[in-house]
Amino acid sequence: PLQMVPTDYRGTGDTPYRTVLRDRLDPAIEVMWTGAYVVPDEITVAQAKAAAATFGRPLYVWDNTPVNDFPATEGRLILAPYDRREPGLSDHVTGIVLNPMNQAAASKVQLVGGADFTWNDADYDPARAHRAAAEHLAGADVHVGRAGGEQRQTKASGHDRSDDAPQSRSLGVDPSTVRR
Repeated sequence: PLQMVPTDYRGTGDTPYRTVLRDRLDPAIEVMWTGAYVVPDEITVAQAKAAAATFGRPLYVWDNTPVNDFPATEGRLILAPYDRREPGLSDHVTGIVLNPMNQAAASKVQLVGGADFTWNDADYDPARAHRAAAEHLAGADVHVGRAGGEQRQTKASGHDRSDDAPQSRSLGVDPSTVRR
């Protein structure tokens, strides 16, 4: 189906612009929405329902994560799990698409989680998806476990990086080693 990104693509409140779209836009056209904010901390079922009411149709979520091209995240790699998207969201939206970082390979950590969430949001486990992403992206050369309350990476060569290299609090993957 044809999709469109409205000028007014965030938030849950009604506007004159949304009234025109609700009244005049062909119902077969998908409308994209970023959540309560352009880069929201969370997307809930209640927010999706409220926004859908203002557009007169279920919305297609344009999830601005793990995007890092705005001031709050500029220069950072977003390696945290795909999280804070409410189970049951799939019952109230027509789809979800993630907006990756400029670093395509590093974006795959959250893209794997986003794919898992959209496959079955009711049973989605961010920690499980995060581990699966690390194992998928690093292949047999990685063991993801818990050390000191943080996730760490240990190379299969036996070199334990936890003692001599700073690690990301979210995953511990050196982005220069992500090749897939």
